[in-house]
Amino acid sequence: MPKILGTYELELHSILRNECSKRSLRVVDVGAGEGYYAIGILRNDPQAQVVAYEAVDHGRRIMSLLAAKNGVADRLEIRGECSIADLQQSLENWSQPMLIMDVEGAEKHLLDPTRAPALKKCTIIVEIHDDLEDLITTRFQSTHTITVIPSRDVSAEDIRSPFWNFVARLSTKLTQRLLQERPFKMNWFVMKPISGRNE
Repeated sequence: MPKILGTYELELHSILRNECSKRSLRVVDVGAGEGYYAIGILRNDPQAQVVAYEAVDHGRRIMSLLAAKNGVADRLEIRGECSIADLQQSLENWSQPMLIMDVEGAEKHLLDPTRAPALKKCTIIVEIHDDLEDLITTRFQSTHTITVIPSRDVSAEDIRSPFWNFVARLSTKLTQRLLQERPFKMNWFVMKPISGRNE
């Protein structure tokens, strides 16, 4: 429901808009699900290209259908599970790629710039799991500026979709249940390469 109402991971919306406005994007989306970010980016930037990794076959099938319905299938490459070699290959030939990652803790293995050096020149937006903040910070603090984005509670006032009139008629309790994404707080890291340190 948060995806339909437009409040899903609201904390990242302005960051993604800002990044997408800078340049035509080469995006690698690891843990792409049904393509919420991959297809959204392609719809908003007609020059963007996206490689989307999703380990679950059902998610890949839905993503393929949605890409076709949204007219962006020719700029979306859908792949299965992502290895660190896959990640390096997807990023290495592009000067300013962006990586979006939500892999339920597998960032511990994938976000390793010693094994995937292309990460050093990459803007990275990653959902952090399993108390990995210190580890990821240590790996990237010499090459990236790191901003921590905490999750926050979402209210009906955050809805920016045609469903606003419907939601406005619901009780506060039911609205909160519809908008709740997860039963716990978490953080994202937004990591941007530091010019001159990662050549």
